[in-house]
Parts: sequence; C-alpha cells; structure tokens
Amino acid sequence: MIKKGILLFMLLATNILFSQEKRLNEYKKLVDSAISIAANNYMLQLSENSSKENNIIYVVDENSKPIDLDSIKSKLPLKTIDINSKNSRKTLKKGLKILKVHPLLQGNKITITIINFLVKYKSKEYHYFK
Repeated sequence: MIKKGILLFMLLATNILFSQEKRLNEYKKLVDSAISIAANNYMLQLSENSSKENNIIYVVDENSKPIDLDSIKSKLPLKTIDINSKNSRKTLKKGLKILKVHPLLQGNKITITIINFLVKYKSKEYHYFK
C-alpha cells in the first residue's frame, strides 16, 4: 500500500513538473515571435542606402539585460548587449539601435511591448534617442 502511494505521488509530481516546463516554452515562443515580427517590420522601414553595419539591432529585456536569441528567426542580424555593463561602453559610444522587450502579464492576458530607440554613451552619461 505504501509503495503504491509513493508511486502515485512520484507520478503526480513529475506530471506537474513537466506541465510547468511547457508553459515556460510557450511564453518564450511568444516573446521570440514578437521580437521576430518587430525586427522584420523594422527591416521593411530601412532604406536601401544604409550600410550593413547600421542594420545590426541589439535586443534587451525590460531591465536592459541580454536576451537569448537562439530561436529567433529574422532577416536582420540581431545581437544582444548589457547596456549598463562597463564592458559595453566602447560599443555604445558609436550609438546602437535597441529593441527593448517588455512583456506584461495582466490576469490571463499577456502584452508584449517592444520599444525601438537609439542609445549612446558619451561623457560618462547614457543618451537615449527615439
């Protein structure tokens, strides 16, 4: 009887653990597809005269931290960067195009807002441009 109880408990515990993993994957798929759509729309807005280096877009999360871009398919080259890191200041001096992803969960509805802006680091200050 005790063995059956332990077996039933283990079966329920593994079922709960695997169901949570699927939800995380669905959330990641939603964020990845939103980034992909935003990047492809941004590419349509670019003029043909812009150089290839200017077409690189950096993607960050709501805390200006890097995002995993492995499963995102986009026509533009996407990179990620930690904006507030001391190591990235040299790169930021050139000015970078940033897509900032801000997912917001309200009840059973998720809203993913993507903000497009330019950031530069100059004179020990961050300058943000729309």
